[in-house]
Amino acid sequence: MKKNCDEIDRSKRQEEFNKCLENLKVQVAKTDKICGNDNQPKPPAAKEPIEMKKEKDQSEIKKEKDRSEIKKEKDQASDAEEDSIQIPYGIRVNFSIPKLYPGTLKTNERDIPLKSGIGGGFSFFVFASFGFFDFVPEISIQHREAVKTNNLNITETAVEMPLMFRFLYSEDNLIYFGVGAFIGAVFNLIEAPTVADGRKGMKDFRSAKDYGAVLELGFRINNNLSADIRGTASLNPFGIEKYLNANNAPSLMQAQIGVSYLFR
Repeated sequence: MKKNCDEIDRSKRQEEFNKCLENLKVQVAKTDKICGNDNQPKPPAAKEPIEMKKEKDQSEIKKEKDRSEIKKEKDQASDAEEDSIQIPYGIRVNFSIPKLYPGTLKTNERDIPLKSGIGGGFSFFVFASFGFFDFVPEISIQHREAVKTNNLNITETAVEMPLMFRFLYSEDNLIYFGVGAFIGAVFNLIEAPTVADGRKGMKDFRSAKDYGAVLELGFRINNNLSADIRGTASLNPFGIEKYLNANNAPSLMQAQIGVSYLFR
């Protein structure tokens, strides 16, 4: 009898335990539905402060490099734009030795030797480089003793425009050779001794227009300063042959020593 009662109590306890277990499962299911599944992957753990600081420093270094590269590209573009717009210009001063050639004026009465005079000038020029050659146009004012004999001196002032093409000779671009042409206009011609009233002077025979060829050999001292030796030959007769009734017609030649300064 007692054994049967014990079995009945154990059966009730088992039934109550099963009911309690079912209720617990229901509560757990409701909790998972509300809060989410515990089996879902957890968010990554926060990084250590040292690692975060290291990554931040690397990011700042990269940004600084990017800003530096952008600034460098802008500066290069700005320099290229300035180089493409700006045209270098400069000034040149020269000492000259003018002389008529041939050096003897032949007349029916006698031969007249023509001596060398002295002169000087000032030029303004622009400079354009095209790789293996440079183009250098000038505007020059020259004052010279164009004719010098025992009995006659003629001085004049002229405005000339040489158009020079310069070719680089050495690899380091120090020596250059120039060739070109010039056109000019002559004014302020002075004759000594002066002619008597009523007689034609040299002004009546000297052409106001002039033109000719130019040769040049130069040495570039640095990026701004250079020195040169230049020769000019007028292709237009000077006019003295008509003035003195000569049989030959000399033209004006000039040897110049110049110094140029280029503003860049």
